[in-house]
Amino acid sequence: MDKIEYRAVIKFFAKEGLTPNEIHSKFLKVYGDSSPSFSTVKKWAAEFKRGRTSLEDDPREGGPKSATTPEIIEQVHDMVLDDGRMKVREIAETIGISKERVGYILHEELDMKKLCARWMPRLPVWNVNPYFRHNQYYSVQSAHKPEQFQPYLRFREIVTELTVILVGRDG
Repeated sequence: MDKIEYRAVIKFFAKEGLTPNEIHSKFLKVYGDSSPSFSTVKKWAAEFKRGRTSLEDDPREGGPKSATTPEIIEQVHDMVLDDGRMKVREIAETIGISKERVGYILHEELDMKKLCARWMPRLPVWNVNPYFRHNQYYSVQSAHKPEQFQPYLRFREIVTELTVILVGRDG
């Protein structure tokens, strides 16, 4: 049973003239451990006796706070581009948001991962054949500049060449 249904039952019994103690004992008899607490029953019974009609919670001021705003995403992106070796903790402390939120922004919003102690944009799907000499990838997100990929592409070419030499196969 959800809280709205509990409140409906409390409202009914309060309109019938039952006390919060009597309402709570009825809940315990029927629902046992899953019944609402006495303080909840008492609070809602008092609300309904004062004339409240709604079973919903009162609206609260302000909306939920979000650390994933375009401005913060841009701040994180600029910090990582300035110093790719920054730690998530350092970014979080500088901007004033949680480490989890920084991780989410880096991985999900900016599509980056930590590679050799540096934050690098993830490259899309590489050809899975290790002997394939041309490193082809399908597309690069427009948010990442092609020059950012050059060190990684050169590293990938060297690894591929070394693999061919060590294994002795020419792809």
